[in-house]
This record gives sequence, structure tokens and C-alpha cells, in this order.
Amino acid sequence: MKLHLIIGIFLIIWLISCEQEVDLELKNSESRVFIEGFIRTDSLYQRITVRKTMNFYEKGDYPGINDAIVILSDEMGRVDTLQNIQNGVFRTQNIFEGIPNRNYYLKVIADGKTYEAKAFLPNVVAFDTVIYEYVNNTNIVREPGYYLITIGREPIGVNYYRVLCFKNDSLFNGVGDYFITDDILVEGNNIIFALPLKFDRGDTAKVELWNIDQTTFYYYISLIKQLLCG
Repeated sequence: MKLHLIIGIFLIIWLISCEQEVDLELKNSESRVFIEGFIRTDSLYQRITVRKTMNFYEKGDYPGINDAIVILSDEMGRVDTLQNIQNGVFRTQNIFEGIPNRNYYLKVIADGKTYEAKAFLPNVVAFDTVIYEYVNNTNIVREPGYYLITIGREPIGVNYYRVLCFKNDSLFNGVGDYFITDDILVEGNNIIFALPLKFDRGDTAKVELWNIDQTTFYYYISLIKQLLCG
């Protein structure tokens, strides 16, 4: 049995003791439509979010486009026109469980414009084991606490992954919390993720492994670069 270790992409920022107050003059930008959706195999219904961007100094939730027309379909002929259930969130009206090895198609009509996307749902890879290790105060890299290690069997073929980690039902969603990888180093073997996220005694931990397609993989890579470099 071969075990391969992948350390997720994360960022350590060293703060230098230097402070300077700067007033930024940011120009208002035109509000744009942004659409987000995931095809899940563990849900009988799918959700798509259709909202508008806001300017930097605006506060509150992104405004939803509740009158958008959202249509989800797959290559087998299933079609569903989603229903708005809250601020910009649309849900399939009928059972629409995600089935691996199929192409899915999304069409959204919002603010007089039509947006279309296509995505392939890869095979689902599950974790075989989730364990934790305790790091004491002699470790110079990580704070004292509990850290998760996940193990899963990697299938043959090109695969891309994102790992999401939750602490007490809250997603780790910071700049350094995007754990994205391909399977170049672990083709067909066990894949191990050592997550650099600290838990304390009494915390509840949940980990999700997402199989993503190549387009989504490179989208996240581009997003990470933008978040880190501006």
C-alpha cells in the first residue's frame, strides 16, 4: 500500500510591526451578475445562486436577482426550471440528484442577459479515514491543538479535488483555506490531506471532499492567485 501526502495550499503571512493609515479612493464599479452553483451527489435537490456584486464600501448581503430564470439540465434529457426560495437562491422543483459521469448544463436569464455553462460531474471519491493528531507547544510551525488528516482511495484517471473543512458548522473560508489539488503525484493510490487548520477540545469537525472538473480547478487556482496577489 502506498501512501502519498499532499499539503493543501495555504498562506502564512508574517506581519511586520509597521503601521501606516492610508485612505483609499476606490471608484464605484458597475454592478454585475454573478452565478454560483454546485451539482451534489448527496442531495436530491440542487441549488443555484444568482446575485449582483456590490461596491467595496457597501454593506449587507449581495442583492439577489429573484426574477431570474434558471434552467438546469443534463445529457440524459432531465430538465428543471428552478424556483426562487430566498435572496437569489434557486432550488430545483423536482428531484434532481447529481449522477457521476454526466454532463450538466445551466442556463440563466437575468437582467435581460443570457448566461450558459456546462460542467462534467466526475466520479465521487470518499474518504476512507479521518483521523486527528495533537500538536503540542514544542512545534514551531503550528499552534498547539488538534489537526485533521484525511485518507481516501484515488481512482485511475485524471482527477481534481477541493477539500472543505468546517469547525462547529462554520466553513473555514479565509484566503489560505482553499485546499485545491490534482492527482499527478498519487495516481491510483491512497491520497492523504494534512489540513493546517487548528481545532480545540470540544470542537466539532466536518470535512468534505469535492471532485471537481478541470475548468473548476483552474478557476479556483486563478481565484487563489487573485486573492493572494490582488
